[in-house]
Amino acid sequence: MSAIPGNARAERRVRLATAMADQGIDILVVAGNPWRSDYLRFAADIIPLEGQAFAFIDREGPARIIVEHPAEAARLRAEQTELDVRWSLSAIEEAETAIRGLGKRRIALAPRAAVPYRLAMGPLVASIAPATALLDRLMLRKSPAEIEAFRRAAVLADEGYAVFRGAARVGRPEYALVAEVEAFFRSRGCPENFQILGSGGREVRGMHPPTERRLAPGDLVTTELTPCVDGYYAQICRTLVLGNRARPRNGPSLSTTRLSRPASRPFAPEPRRETSRGRKTRCFAIMVSATT
Repeated sequence: MSAIPGNARAERRVRLATAMADQGIDILVVAGNPWRSDYLRFAADIIPLEGQAFAFIDREGPARIIVEHPAEAARLRAEQTELDVRWSLSAIEEAETAIRGLGKRRIALAPRAAVPYRLAMGPLVASIAPATALLDRLMLRKSPAEIEAFRRAAVLADEGYAVFRGAARVGRPEYALVAEVEAFFRSRGCPENFQILGSGGREVRGMHPPTERRLAPGDLVTTELTPCVDGYYAQICRTLVLGNRARPRNGPSLSTTRLSRPASRPFAPEPRRETSRGRKTRCFAIMVSATT
């Protein structure tokens, strides 16, 4: 995982503790899983790779983590030795027991979208305050250090695309392009990058993980690059054309489409009588022109 530097983590913890004090919250319980880990990363700088995870953030003490698998617990302890990490095959029940053990301390729970039903609607719900809005405000308002991390991630994404552009050659399989970009990012200390791509002509309907398909002359090659710097991602999406750009054999070009629209309604929709074949051709013309 691309860890957040210690000074940035400390700064974030101060902001979180201040917000908790303003709301009168003693313990903030943050839930997450591999699909919804953004709140956990902000509050405790952890990302679960398997199962449920709960972070108990004490306003005046160290954080405590409950995960569902022993491998997860070992990984998190290795990444942050100061964390108190425990695991249980019944992590939700363990979290519920831990909340009961906090007694009369004021507890808040977030985010609503990642909180398991048992905690969100169970017998403890009346004694737990919602805290999703509190975390949303903190996460949306970036500190100067966080903004700088975003900027460095954007620069790295741009450099990664230059590598991708150089790697895109006729005859190369899609997976070779992604492998070259991944090698570049890792050489720059960035092990995390979300990337998908799509290559071909009018038959392409979206991007996907890399396949064994080999690039051909005239292909449109589109990719998304999303490197992570200090816990922050920047994503770009760009398209290149291999070889000379070919005009569609059938259907109007982008300029013809614009000229054919009534002057009084420059952005009017196309007539309903247009066939599906015509719509597909026109969309292709617009996509090709947008790459120049």
